[in-house]
Amino acid sequence: MDPQIHFALLSDFVDAPERDMPGDAELLEAARTGIDALNERFGAGDESRFFLFHRTRQWNERDQIWMGWERKRGKVEEFNRLLRGAKDTSFAVQIGSPHVLPMVR
Repeated sequence: MDPQIHFALLSDFVDAPERDMPGDAELLEAARTGIDALNERFGAGDESRFFLFHRTRQWNERDQIWMGWERKRGKVEEFNRLLRGAKDTSFAVQIGSPHVLPMVR
């Protein structure tokens, strides 16, 4: 596998009536376990090849629901900001070696 190729999973929980719902932690732990297993199998030492970036739900006043900000477009927009060094995104969980991020083009 080309060492210059990295994979990122961008995720949100489904829309919900509350910010935190039963089962959220278990789903996130399953994703973490999967990413860790991929890095163990295909990573290069301490270098992560697979990443998980998970966003918290935010209150959407218009729809009166907790959801990931702007859903798909928001994930990509925030991820691009994160790659450019932003520290104020809603990605609450980041799994993988963050030192690779500034080198991504």
